[in-house]
Amino acid sequence: MKKRSFLNFFSAALIFLLFAALSCPALGALSSDKRPVSITECSIEIAESVPYTGKRIKPQVTVSYGKRTLENGTDYTLAYKSNKSVGKAGVTIMGVPESGFSGSKTVRFNIIPRKLQQLRASKKTQTSVTLTWEKRGKGIGFVIYSYNKSTKSYTRLAGVKTNKVKLCNLQPNTVYRFSVRAFKRVNGKNFLSAYSAPVKVRTEKVKYSKMGRIIIDTEGQDWKLLIVNSTREYPKDYSPSVSYVLNSGARLDKRVTPYYVKMYNAAKKDGVTLTPYSGYRSYAHQEWNYNNLTSVYMKQFGLNRADAAKRAAKVILPPGTSEHSLGLAMDICNTLNSFRNTKEYAWLCKNADKYGFILRYPKKDQAVTGVMYEPWHWRFVGIKNAKAIKKSGLCLEDYLDSVGIIY
Repeated sequence: MKKRSFLNFFSAALIFLLFAALSCPALGALSSDKRPVSITECSIEIAESVPYTGKRIKPQVTVSYGKRTLENGTDYTLAYKSNKSVGKAGVTIMGVPESGFSGSKTVRFNIIPRKLQQLRASKKTQTSVTLTWEKRGKGIGFVIYSYNKSTKSYTRLAGVKTNKVKLCNLQPNTVYRFSVRAFKRVNGKNFLSAYSAPVKVRTEKVKYSKMGRIIIDTEGQDWKLLIVNSTREYPKDYSPSVSYVLNSGARLDKRVTPYYVKMYNAAKKDGVTLTPYSGYRSYAHQEWNYNNLTSVYMKQFGLNRADAAKRAAKVILPPGTSEHSLGLAMDICNTLNSFRNTKEYAWLCKNADKYGFILRYPKKDQAVTGVMYEPWHWRFVGIKNAKAIKKSGLCLEDYLDSVGIIY
């Protein structure tokens, strides 16, 4: 009886071990009479992206089979490839047959640029912020984002190749948070770093002149879209670099002059002469014109200075509020209302946008612009903007409002 009991116990134990070996992959892999387990059947974990260091990068690899974590050097070996520069890298996991594992599997990972550490706001105005950060090596670009602290989300703003960017058209006296990512393009794909720590900055408060007008921020806006009017004036010390247009005495911002010349030549081919009549006027020149007309109205109509000045402002804009002083506007041929009936005016209405110019003070928009209809007054805004404004049918103020550009 004892011998039979022993045999029964031995048989039961043998059956248990056999069942365990078959049901446990890790034990089965180690059994010499079972086929080796292919590495492709194993679970492999590795970081998707690893920052560039300048040295060969060997991120940690975790290989497991069933519930067992395999050991590097015992159950498998590793071979890295292309693991020094930014871009796609790889590691090949090769099984060790003596440990019950065979075959190999290559896993890819990304080497990305290092995270930026020195982001700061180096300058700010009413509507702009200038950001700077540390320089990086050849081929590295940067993407700038606004960061929403509440939603912890990022919105792409711009991409640059230098370690400096000026963000314009911001709201005055407003808190912003910005973050930057470095990137490098390799084999047609962009590899981006992690987001830098956000930098917090508040834009400057709005500044007002003695007349109560907003002093526009010429540094914080696209120069082609600057607006001055009865409620907005440019800083008294603003002085664009100007050049003469053709052989006339009229001048424009030197960045605008080539566009006017091209427009003039194109019109000439169509038998139309767009004579540059009056362009850039200095603050002092505009002030003299305005004060002179005010005096004329005082004498002619017996008005006091305040009332005469208001009346004069409907004809000649007060100093600081004229686009002529920005160097962006040209009165063409003359300043007569009859100009609207000329072939020159018809040609401009059809073609001026192709050269970056718009009719600045349309008749239908006098309530918006605050300026009477001036068919002779054409303003440069850039070709892309001019085409969009013409297509919209809106005046400059309404167009900027429609597209969300702060001015």
